[in-house]
Amino acid sequence: MTPTDKDFGEFATLGLQLRLLTPANVQSWADGIIAAHNEPPAWPIDLSMAQLNEMTRLLNTIPGQLSGDLPVRMLLGLVHRKWKNGSISIQQVRGIGFQLHLDRRLAQPEVGGDWGVVLECLCEEFDGGYRTEAEMRELVDEYLAPYAAYEHYVLDWA
Repeated sequence: MTPTDKDFGEFATLGLQLRLLTPANVQSWADGIIAAHNEPPAWPIDLSMAQLNEMTRLLNTIPGQLSGDLPVRMLLGLVHRKWKNGSISIQQVRGIGFQLHLDRRLAQPEVGGDWGVVLECLCEEFDGGYRTEAEMRELVDEYLAPYAAYEHYVLDWA
């Protein structure tokens, strides 16, 4: 499945909200769309010049259809990439997972809670000294592993 512009817009919105992306990242994406078209649509031009406080509104105006939960999976592909290259901490993954849980954006298993809420509980044990950092790293690896398959959707601008 190839992500639509709408999927990338939702990915960017989530990335900005969770502080995984910067406005400069989003502007870079918009600039790439402009450069790829002789007559680009208006939305990437507006987005390219937008300030942070305007970006979410503009991203929501991108035409098209979302491909289910693909934007969330793409975002978690980015989280997986950042986790593997050491540019994101256990606490940051914890916060992202729990926020996605609160927003009901994570897949629900047949039994128990989604990984965002489970990781939050495990991190509370870690905070209390009942789990080691090595154990927590192994758990984060396990929870993020399924999203490695979505990293290839995450373009260079992210």
